[in-house]
Amino acid sequence: MTSEDYSRARALFDKAMDLPRSERQGFLDRNTPPEDPLRSELFAMIEAGDDSQFLATAVREGLIEGAGRGDRDALFQIGNYKILR
Repeated sequence: MTSEDYSRARALFDKAMDLPRSERQGFLDRNTPPEDPLRSELFAMIEAGDDSQFLATAVREGLIEGAGRGDRDALFQIGNYKILR
């Protein structure tokens, strides 16, 4: 990947990640034609960078103890890690 390709990919990635998850596919479809070699890399970057479901997944999988019981302090702790901000 050239530095120009990286700059373009990074700019598109940043713009896509600013959009709601449901709009990202359409954004990439409009900005990267099927033959664009960056297209598959951008899709992979967006999938890897999407942490929008992180806490919901943690609650669902029981990684945040007490979340279902209304334990407010538990919402700030995941395993041995404490969320400070």
